[in-house]
Amino acid sequence: GVILIGTLIQAGVTGGLLIGMIVLTILVWTMNPSVRPDFDVAFSVPGIDTMPWQYFDFGALRNGDRLCVMIPAILSFHIAAVLDISGVTFGLSTFIKEASTDEVHVCNSTPSFVASSIGTVIASCTGSSPIIIAVESTAGIREGGRTGLTAVTVAILFLSTTFFQPLLLMIPSAATAPVLIFVGTMMMGGSKNIDWDCTSEAISAFLTIIMMPFTYSITNGILFGLGSSAMFYITTGEMYCNLKSYWKEKTDILS
Repeated sequence: GVILIGTLIQAGVTGGLLIGMIVLTILVWTMNPSVRPDFDVAFSVPGIDTMPWQYFDFGALRNGDRLCVMIPAILSFHIAAVLDISGVTFGLSTFIKEASTDEVHVCNSTPSFVASSIGTVIASCTGSSPIIIAVESTAGIREGGRTGLTAVTVAILFLSTTFFQPLLLMIPSAATAPVLIFVGTMMMGGSKNIDWDCTSEAISAFLTIIMMPFTYSITNGILFGLGSSAMFYITTGEMYCNLKSYWKEKTDILS
């Protein structure tokens, strides 16, 4: 699968990722009759028999003991969401060369946070997990997606998949895994901007990269990277030098 998709992309075939997935799916279904789909049950109507909002308990806000349990949980979700969305947004923007190389700032990143936060609130009312920015969007960017119209189209297709859930569940992991491997390959391209000759920067970057797959979390990877970078900022004397320069500048201004 990886060789097939990589060859199609290298040859510049439009839709190479999708073609690779379709070919692999058909190949697996052909070789393994036990996983062949039953097209008679490919369509289903999503069930909404019980909605989670009937279980909302706002009385916890008046209970001090339960409130102490809620606050750490809320902060955990908040920090995880901010770091996750920040990391993916910056990575995707760097991939399409919209991020400045002079300063760490991503153009028009605010709508990403706003959309994710509103989506998370709505998702909580339907029993869904928090809404994040999917790193798999790299595949769409690679195929030419650059505007919000791409996201709207994907959203409509996602909505339609709720009616074809039985069929989609029959797509083998062997067909989707190569795409994720290819996405990881593209995302690694940003490592060329790391100063590997600077030990403190190299170690922090390496911990960020390696801890994401080890802990199955983008947030954990960023925390390891930020934590080690902050420690190096202190132990290497960089903080002392910056404070000294800052104090000297303020002294000169006052003088």
